[in-house]
Amino acid sequence: MRVLFAGMPCATSSIVLQTLLAAAIDVCGVVLPAGRWARANAPAPIVPLHPPMLQLASAAPTLAERAWAHNLPVFELRRADAPETLATLAALRPDAASVACFPLRLPPALIALPPHGTLNVHPSLLPAHRGPAPLFWAFRAGEDSSGVTIHQMDADLDSGPIVRQARFALPDGMSGAAAETGTARLGA
Repeated sequence: MRVLFAGMPCATSSIVLQTLLAAAIDVCGVVLPAGRWARANAPAPIVPLHPPMLQLASAAPTLAERAWAHNLPVFELRRADAPETLATLAALRPDAASVACFPLRLPPALIALPPHGTLNVHPSLLPAHRGPAPLFWAFRAGEDSSGVTIHQMDADLDSGPIVRQARFALPDGMSGAAAETGTARLGA
C-alpha cells in the first residue's frame, strides 16, 4: 500500500513519518506546508523540494531531510485547493494518506484522493481540543491526562469518524515537548 504523508517540522510529524518508514510502509511522498522553505518568487501551488547541495550536521534530521534520506519526493504545499496540487499528488498514486500536525485545511478532493482514505493523528482525545495546539489547551485546562486519536479525515476540522483512541497521562511537571513526543509515539 502506497501512503502519502503530510506533516510539518515538529516532533509529532517526525515520529509518525519515522514509524511509517521503520514499518517498511511504502511512503510515496511527503507534503510540507509552505513556510521557512518558501520561495518568494514561486507562483506554483505545489513545489517539489530537493536536498541542498551542502547539508550541515544537525542533532536531529528535519522532516524533509528524513524523507530525502529515504529518496522520497518532498513537496511544499502553498494552495491545497489548486487543480495542480491535486494532479501532482494524484501522480504519486497513493492508496492511503497519513496526516500528522499538518497546519493547512485539506479540501475534500484532496482528502478523497487516496482510495483507502486519509487518516489523521491528533494529539487529544477527540472531540476534546479539536483544532490546533491541543496539548497546549489540555495543559491550560489543568487536565491530568490527554491522549491521541486516529480518525478518518472529512471536510470539517478533526471531526471524521474515530478509528482508535488511547489515553496519555500528563503528570505535574511534564513538559510540552515530553507530552508531544509521548502522544506522537502512542499515535504512531
